[in-house]
Amino acid sequence: MKRSLLITAAVVLSVGPLAAAETPRDYTALVIRFARTFMDKGTDRYGPVHSPLWAAALDLNTLSLPTDSPKIPAGPRIREGDRCWKGCNPYLDTETIRAFYELSRRTGDMQYRQAAERYLSYFLEHCQSPTTGLLAWGEHTFWNLAFDAVDRDIHEFLVWLPLWPEMWELNAPAVRRAIEGIYAHHVFDKKTGLFDRHASYSS
Repeated sequence: MKRSLLITAAVVLSVGPLAAAETPRDYTALVIRFARTFMDKGTDRYGPVHSPLWAAALDLNTLSLPTDSPKIPAGPRIREGDRCWKGCNPYLDTETIRAFYELSRRTGDMQYRQAAERYLSYFLEHCQSPTTGLLAWGEHTFWNLAFDAVDRDIHEFLVWLPLWPEMWELNAPAVRRAIEGIYAHHVFDKKTGLFDRHASYSS
């Protein structure tokens, strides 16, 4: 049976101007439907500790974490494994979190922003390495919702920046430790700025 997945990071509420050739359409109702469903079914209901963390993917048949690894076709620069389908990854949820903030701004209903803030606040408080200060997110590392622990030890940023300003408002000390951890463990030469995108989350 082909498995259908809802990937949270793929949901984006556009805030930019429409291209001239596009016909303006209002997708707000669809985004609200997604957001309400996700707030009800997409948070952490797994493992010993339940939390406001968001699942990185949901099985659309059960609206819960997939029970087995989705089949990912191999291709150039596409990894068949090393995915966060059984956990939480705010780095890959950046645009979805931004959409929740924007949805509250557009509708005046603060429940969406509050859900995003609960997610980020919990993540900053519970998912940071006490040794390096790095957070359990990125291209490889994620927080495993079933085990309530970090999964994989390779910390990597790629392509986009996290929501530093929003997170700073919620927990400035944790964000400072994370940024200092990036400097300490990703920047190998402090004089030249030589940067390695990979680092160990735990040491």
